[in-house]
Amino acid sequence: MARGTWQDFIDKFGFNDGESVDTLDYAARDFLVRKLNKDSRMLRNRVRAVAYDFAGVHNGCRILLVKDTGRVKLKNRMEGDLPASIKFAELPPELGDDIDEIVYESYDKAWDALIPSSRSKRRRSTK
Repeated sequence: MARGTWQDFIDKFGFNDGESVDTLDYAARDFLVRKLNKDSRMLRNRVRAVAYDFAGVHNGCRILLVKDTGRVKLKNRMEGDLPASIKFAELPPELGDDIDEIVYESYDKAWDALIPSSRSKRRRSTK
């Protein structure tokens, strides 16, 4: 199974138009959104990442980048129709060189969360 890219997460047609998305991608997205929303570069630029779930769209594993204006209570995950007052944003330029590494790390954390390592299994079995 191939890992998704940043472009897969933000593109309406990412993950092969949504056809190749799986459980690991959704888990990685959750880690990615949390990591981005704690990043000082995102905070300084008042940009928030939001996992966006909307039935019937091409790519159901999307991340939206929105401007945190303080007018709308933004959650890490949103569903359905978005409030009209949401302003979309771009990834802060200073994150551009690091985003691929952040995506990669998010997949590693997702993998560890979904597939307990054999070392963890051994620790549990010796108790």
